[in-house]
Amino acid sequence: MTLKFKALILTMVAVLLLAAMPADVQAQGGQLDTRSIVGPREQVGAASLVGTWEGSFTDFSGSTAAVLMTFMPGGTYVQTTYSATGFQFYMSGRYQVLQNGQILRLTIERYSPTEWCGPLGCNPIRVPDAEHHYLRFYGAQRMTTTPLICQDASCVISYWKTG
Repeated sequence: MTLKFKALILTMVAVLLLAAMPADVQAQGGQLDTRSIVGPREQVGAASLVGTWEGSFTDFSGSTAAVLMTFMPGGTYVQTTYSATGFQFYMSGRYQVLQNGQILRLTIERYSPTEWCGPLGCNPIRVPDAEHHYLRFYGAQRMTTTPLICQDASCVISYWKTG
């Protein structure tokens, strides 16, 4: 696949994600401003997650990255992350909602790519066995996740439910 073709695909994915994004989130540059949402934090279970969620976050380069996350009723998930540079990362496995809906555990069973190749050769990509995220819902259609290992606001991923 040529670099131009990859860039075209990434652009098309970004346009589709933007088209599916609620208008109020579009107006904020794709980020959900959780400070403007009034109401108590909702206690949720795994059933609240079931469906497809689209999200965005600022990656290490300062660019916006897109995330497509699907949670299935049987406790499995599939996640694909698309960076602005054209890098695509896929992972899947099992999920659990812990501590009265406050923590999301993602067990990573499969991921791709498994190596990164550059001008000096190829190196393996290693991922942990699981990730843990703080989970917060803002109604039935919005949520944020924040990795437990990162308390910085730049680590927050804002999602909206699309299916």
